[in-house]
Amino acid sequence: MPILKDCKFRLKANGSTEIRYRRGGISKSFCGKTPQIAKKKAREWLRAFNEKIRLDQAATKEEQNRKEIFENYVRQWIEIEKRPYVKDITLETYISECENHLFPRFGGRKIQSIRYPELQEFLNEFLQDGKYRLADKLRNYLQQIFQSALDDELIEKSPAKRLKKIVYLKKNGIPLTREEEAEFVRRVLADRRCRCRYALLLILYSGIRRDELHHVQIDEDRKWITIENGKTRKGAPSVRSIPVSPILARYIDRAMEELDTPNDYLSRQVPIFTDGKHHLHDLRHTFITRAQECGIPQEVVSRWVGHSRGNSMTDQVYTHLSKEYQEEEIKKFDY
Repeated sequence: MPILKDCKFRLKANGSTEIRYRRGGISKSFCGKTPQIAKKKAREWLRAFNEKIRLDQAATKEEQNRKEIFENYVRQWIEIEKRPYVKDITLETYISECENHLFPRFGGRKIQSIRYPELQEFLNEFLQDGKYRLADKLRNYLQQIFQSALDDELIEKSPAKRLKKIVYLKKNGIPLTREEEAEFVRRVLADRRCRCRYALLLILYSGIRRDELHHVQIDEDRKWITIENGKTRKGAPSVRSIPVSPILARYIDRAMEELDTPNDYLSRQVPIFTDGKHHLHDLRHTFITRAQECGIPQEVVSRWVGHSRGNSMTDQVYTHLSKEYQEEEIKKFDY
């Protein structure tokens, strides 16, 4: 910090004293009839100037410390590196899984203090509970986060680089049998304590994904629901429409009141109502299976559930299916 010795003294022609400070692009001059008066003015300015430097340095250090806190850094990482490039549905998943899993464990820690063994132990806990897919996603998040911190020169090496690759058998959805479906619907409707009974039936009879539930809209005639496709890339056409089947029409109005049901709560209900035999995603596979059993062409069902299209002529043509044709096809979905 500057001191009086950094200044230059000059005796002016009129006998007064001038003290000059010229450093770092700053130029100040203090004059007085006597050297004491000029020194007093210079010291007062130097005191104020040095206090400003001290406060600026403290604020910079505080900001740096704040940035180094794991939760703060991850939230900034999400805003800068994820929000502009991923869809809102995907962004919500990032935020939710960080808030539910990463922040409770590491949120208040300085990112430099986190070491590989505790990261691996953290993932091992999910593996021991059989949550392989979640462990794999969290491993991916951690590796991206710490690589970003490395690029920002907050850390010298990434503790997540050594995290063991998670190899597991990915299970495809298992549709409910007709008997299981009937029992599931009966139990869901009978349990008035469940806060998402009709939302579950909306998923079962439309084939939408869990994350798409919050974006469902319905037309004035109650014949079509429109959703934001949860699997398309940002910038790509992402809205698809599904005609309301005769079965879904019985529940759709009540279901629209439950669209804000939290994802975690939704996911817990299906194992409860199926005695642990099925999971939420199985409802989507049940819709696909029943639609095909009812004689609805595969390309039409694929369009409704948002599956990616292949290169065959049939797959390329089905984007032009008329609403009238689809409305006739969905009438078959009644049993």
